Amino acid sequence: MTQLVGTVLIVLFSIGCTTAPVGPSASAVSAPSPVGRPSVVFRVAAAQARQMATLVGFLDAFNAGKVDSALALVTDDVFVGDCDYAQGTTVNYRGRVEVANWLRARAEDGDQIVVAGFYNENPEGNAIGLIDVKRRSGSLARRGFTNGIEYEGSPKVAFASDGRMLGFVYGSPPRCKLN
Repeated sequence: MTQLVGTVLIVLFSIGCTTAPVGPSASAVSAPSPVGRPSVVFRVAAAQARQMATLVGFLDAFNAGKVDSALALVTDDVFVGDCDYAQGTTVNYRGRVEVANWLRARAEDGDQIVVAGFYNENPEGNAIGLIDVKRRSGSLARRGFTNGIEYEGSPKVAFASDGRMLGFVYGSPPRCKLN
């Protein structure tokens, strides 16, 4: 996986790779990162690292319009919740066929999801939250959002025990209403 999403590469390397001793130090915690956020020293279990790699791979494929590559990273019973900004509601897609159709429609619209970072408040769990998410697409531009929108929430991604994505929940009302 050589291509990463937007500033994700910067964030992953600014917070995930360090030569400092394990455990936070005053200089490691307060040093500014390339994206203007404090760097932190932390540990990631192998399973979490694989989940993050899967998520970044999915976002890379999504942003490149590579439907088959994105589908290779999800389970057969995958669930996606996304915003229908025209209606101001959430639309749910269940299973590979519906999600493949959703991915194709998003690719045709030039949809892009750019993520500044990730978090996981439960290291024993199988979910990752996305931080500072921006989205651009042709349909958003036609509605006057030529620079895209910033999502006012924290989309979540759930993983199956084999490391593939089980669910991606991007939208929920009222967050799907454009102002």
